[in-house]
This record gives sequence, structure tokens and C-alpha cells, in this order.
Amino acid sequence: MSGPGNKRAAGDGGSGPPEKKLSREEKTTTTLIEPIRLGGISSTEEMDLKVLQFKNKKLAERLEQRQACEDELRERIEKLEKRQATDDATLLIVNRYWAQLDETVEALLRCHESQGELSSAPEAPGTQE
Repeated sequence: MSGPGNKRAAGDGGSGPPEKKLSREEKTTTTLIEPIRLGGISSTEEMDLKVLQFKNKKLAERLEQRQACEDELRERIEKLEKRQATDDATLLIVNRYWAQLDETVEALLRCHESQGELSSAPEAPGTQE
């Protein structure tokens, strides 16, 4: 008796099993298939033929959907590749200008340091005397 009671308590208090059920429901997709009029079928060969024709039709539809999806993905890839090329070109330009700015700042610092040394050089002998 304690076994079923424990199961109920665990089922009510524990959230494990309901979550599993929900995840299964989320993963499961239902596809509505419209009924097919097979007409008069007199033999199993005719039935097999009709079934194969139906399966072939459904496979063709799935193939078309997949090809459409692939085409969309290819277009998206092309668009992203073009954007990447544009971004790369922009980064090259920015990098070039950054390098020029860096060189200019270094030249200005050297110029300023040399001017500082020149102006401090005469003061040094004057202060020593």
C-alpha cells in the first residue's frame, strides 16, 4: 500500500514526469493527411500500386519543400557572404586609417619629446652654474 501512495505523492509533488510528457508533446507534430479516394480495388497489386503512387506523391512534395528551404538558405548564405565581404573591406579601411593615426601620434610624441629635451638642455647648464 505504501508503494502506490509513494507513487502518487512523487507524481503530485515531483515535476519530472509531467515535464517529460510536455517535452514529448512539443516534439510530436501531427500532420493532417487528406483522405484519398482509391476507387475500386480488385487486387492486392492494384492496392500496392495505389499506395506506391501516394507515397511517391508525398515524397515529391517533401522534396519540393526541402529544395525550397535549401534555396532560401543558399540565398541567405549569399547575402551573409556579401555582408561579410563589405564588413571585411570596411575593417581594412579602418585598420589602415588607424595605423596612419598611430604613426602620426608617435611622430608627434617624438617631436614633442625632442622639443622638451631641447628646451630643458639649456636650463640644465644654467641651473648648475
